[in-house]
This record gives sequence, C-alpha cells and structure tokens, in this order.
Amino acid sequence: IAQAFVSAIEEASPLNAVALHDAHPELIPSGPDGAAALTMLAERLMALDLPDRAVALLNQVMARAAPGPARAAAGARLAMLHLRGRDAPLALAALAESAAADLAPALQRERALLEARARAAQGQGEASAFAALGAYGDEALAEFLAERRDFAGAAAALGRHLDRAMQNLSAPLPPSLVRGLVRQAALLALADDRQGLAGLRAARSPILAGSPGEAAFNLLTSDPVRGLADLPRLQRELELFRVLPAKLDQLRTRSAMAR
Repeated sequence: IAQAFVSAIEEASPLNAVALHDAHPELIPSGPDGAAALTMLAERLMALDLPDRAVALLNQVMARAAPGPARAAAGARLAMLHLRGRDAPLALAALAESAAADLAPALQRERALLEARARAAQGQGEASAFAALGAYGDEALAEFLAERRDFAGAAAALGRHLDRAMQNLSAPLPPSLVRGLVRQAALLALADDRQGLAGLRAARSPILAGSPGEAAFNLLTSDPVRGLADLPRLQRELELFRVLPAKLDQLRTRSAMAR
C-alpha cells in the first residue's frame, strides 16, 4: 500500500499530490523511499510558491532519514530554501546535518555550490568561497555576483572562466560557450563598461561569426542600451541568466526615451 501511495503522489498533479499527502501522511513509507517521496513533494510545494510548507516537509525528512543520498538531497533542497530566505547560517546547518559519503557527482556539485553561496552570503569572501568549487568556481561566482548586481565583478569572473574553457578552441564553439560570451557582453553592458565591451568585441567577435549568438553579441557590444532592451527576448532564446537582473526595467526606460 505504501509503495502504491508513493506512486500515486508521483503521478498526481502538484496540487493533488499535496492533497493526497495531507489526507494520509501515515502512508508515506519509512526509509529512503519515503525520504525521496517527501523531498519530491517538497519540490512541488516550492513550485507552488509554498516555501514554508516545503521546509516543514524537508525537516521531516531530516528527522526520519538515515545518513545517505536521500537525506543529502533533502538537505540540499532545505539549504536552497534557506538561502532564498536569506538565512545563510540555517543553509549551512542543513548541509552539515545531511552530509554523507559516496554521493553522486551531480549531488556533490549541487551541495558544494550551495555551501559556497551560503559562505559568501555570510561575508566569508566570495572569491575564497567559490574557489573551493574548482574548475566551475568562477562561473558560479559570476552568477552569484550578478544576482547581487555586482555586474563588473560578475563579468570579470565569467571572463576568467571563459578564458580557460576556450583555450585552444576554434569555431564553431559549443552552445554553452556561445551563451557564455553573450552573457559576458550583457554583464559588461549592465556594468556600463564601454571599454570592456570594445575589448570583448575585438577579441571574441571573429570566433562567434555565423553562430546563433553572433547578432546578440554584436548588438550588446556595439549598442549596449539597445542590446539590453532586447535582453528578455535573448533570455528566452539563449537562456543567458537563471534570473534576469532587476536593472533591466531602468534600462528599458532609458532605451525608450532614446528613441
């Protein structure tokens, strides 16, 4: 019965899944299967913008699950929610309490990234916090700084990442690097760094010739106000940012006044 109940929750719509759990919480099995089901349900609550209820479910997982992958995944989701609530100490506590050995590489990376973001949010130094992530530290640091509207710092961090990733490469670039160069141009435009934009255009325009990002890159580096006004469309097409910077509202106003 317990396994059938978990299957029903997995197959139901988010609202129906929550209703099923609320009606019969006693049917959630113990052990890793139950922990995974509650974590999945918490993710659905997050999608419904019900973070408090998601936190309550994840705390249940932390209380009932033995150390291992299921508890580590729940701890990562709990840390993410605490970071969204700007509570870095609770995020770090959730990660520490759910630590486990021999986790899947993707989960290890997710947890390391959350820890870096929490330590940086606590003021422990962005560069040192993200340096622990190794090869992808600068890319993660760029996203963190962009969310805090340090666009110049974000552009510099992303530039370091791209310089390493593009060593000895020629056109055509992988789609991820094309997006990265357009993202770097957008960050420099948001920082109003005209000199940086000119240098980036001179250095990277040739390798983007004929790529899906060529037009966006050229517009951002030659006419940044117009380029940023077009950024919502570029975001839909190229997925440049996890969350579009709030500064775009001001820039769209400036662009409209300039026409």
